[in-house]
This record gives sequence, structure tokens and C-alpha cells, in this order.
Amino acid sequence: MRATTIFLGLFCCACAAEILVVEPEDANLSVSGYVLIDLDPAYGVVVLFDESDKVVGSSSITNGRYGISHPVDPGTLVCDGYAVRAYVEDDVGARQETIQLTEDSGVCTMPVDTSIEHWIRFDLPRR
Repeated sequence: MRATTIFLGLFCCACAAEILVVEPEDANLSVSGYVLIDLDPAYGVVVLFDESDKVVGSSSITNGRYGISHPVDPGTLVCDGYAVRAYVEDDVGARQETIQLTEDSGVCTMPVDTSIEHWIRFDLPRR
């Protein structure tokens, strides 16, 4: 993993801020999107599962948005078993919804040296 340090001067030298930018060396599978309950932003957790139903990443749902990134070997067919599951709570109680990665959500086969992204939106009806 490469890291680059950037110094930002804010109007004077004494007010400098340092930001660390991290660039992954390996290509990643990124899954991002929205979780909505009747078009209202949801809060909870989203989990990424691989083809063997093993948890490979997770993210909190903040104001209806989430994003997960996970390194995947080149040539892996992510549309064959990878899934995202949202865990949220509404007025009735806890609930979960699972959506498989498909051609409609993004690139299916992991390339050699490029990251890919899948966009998945959960539209949950109010119970």
C-alpha cells in the first residue's frame, strides 16, 4: 500500500494541516449505493459476502449511503455468488435484505490491475 503525505497551508504557515492519502496497490472490488425505506435514508450495516458465503467486508449505513472495498484476485467472477446484505431497523423492528451482484450492477469479472465498482440500491417498503 502506497501513502502520500500532502501538506495544506491555510492562509499562514503556522496553520498547516497534514492529510495522508492511501492508494491501494491491489485492484479492489468496490460496492456502494443507497439503502432507503420508502425513499427515506436508512441506518444500519451492509455486509459483503463472497461465493462461499464468507463475510469479506462491511460498512455502516450513514444517511442511507454505504461503501465497501475488498481486494479480489484477477479473473474472479464476482457475479457468481458475491452478495450484499443490508441490516436495518425500522418502526416494526430489525430486518435484512440481500442482493446478488449482477451484470446490471457492475463488471462481473475482476480484471488484472484495475478496480471495479458495483452500484446496488436497496429500496425497502415500509412495513
